[in-house]
Amino acid sequence: MMAKLLMICVIFCSLHAYAAQPQKVYQGINLPGAEFNNKRLPGTPEKDYHWPTLKNFQQMKAAGFNTVRVPFLWGRLQPAPLGEFSATEIRQLDRVVQQTAQLQLNIVLDIHNYAAYDSHYLTNSAEDIATFRDLWSRLSARYKDYPNVVFGLMNEPNRQPANVWFDLAQAAVTAIRDNGANQLILVPGTAWTGMHKWLAAGSAGSNADVLLPINDPANHYAYEMHQYFDSDYSGTHAECVDSQRFAGQFEKVNAWLRSHGKQAFLGEFGASLSPACLEDLKTTMDILNKNKDLWIGWTYWATSDWMKAYMFNPFTDDPDDARLKILQDSLEK
Repeated sequence: MMAKLLMICVIFCSLHAYAAQPQKVYQGINLPGAEFNNKRLPGTPEKDYHWPTLKNFQQMKAAGFNTVRVPFLWGRLQPAPLGEFSATEIRQLDRVVQQTAQLQLNIVLDIHNYAAYDSHYLTNSAEDIATFRDLWSRLSARYKDYPNVVFGLMNEPNRQPANVWFDLAQAAVTAIRDNGANQLILVPGTAWTGMHKWLAAGSAGSNADVLLPINDPANHYAYEMHQYFDSDYSGTHAECVDSQRFAGQFEKVNAWLRSHGKQAFLGEFGASLSPACLEDLKTTMDILNKNKDLWIGWTYWATSDWMKAYMFNPFTDDPDDARLKILQDSLEK
């Protein structure tokens, strides 16, 4: 009994100590793996997909980062719409939340589904809104007492016009706050939530215009944007364009954020070791650091046990990897 009470105290005290530490800027890394092989559901753990481990979190902590973004699949976690969570997957999600809490790392829960449930792209029908609201009601109820958790509503919506995505996002925000969860919420836009397209008019208006009225009773949210440096902004090429191409786009988005009193989070960006990409990465980190009142955090894409040879992975056999050095030099001391 005494041992059990001691363990409870250790966990409670570590969470209490973490909550007492003010978080100024979220600075970290994406740890993909749990979202792999989305056509194989549920799939076989360690064959089709891989959750990050305690060792991964310890490595990020030792490298100086305070945040990890962990992508995972909605359909793998919740095999049926409105149904119970998979016992296997929720056990893994509980583990990563608890381990990061004990290490005093923030964790962004990233539903890596592109605004789709399996092959069905969400609409703003009553049924789809109820399904999406149910997901976030369950997740927020489960993790509302973990102050290290950040709720990332969805990775890169892209098939929905902005007004349809607004209805879905607002339903999720409302569900989270109705549960009494007060952690940071990351609200992406449609069009792959690209920073470079945030102000661009779509079929129903721009993300900037349509998502501006998001209503969060706690007023604790940021717009999640992504930005890659290759010619089509997809993050699929090793070569990058001149940094001034997107530096001007950052300036326009920064002006929009400042004029409306809003904040943003750069959820994905990555660079190969090409000179142009390294220059783009330096430029991006400089912009983020000079505008911390607007950009409250970032998570670089990416490293994983299953992505050792990935062209953007900064954790290589070279301890002086130029990308890792740029990221670490940008950390708030």
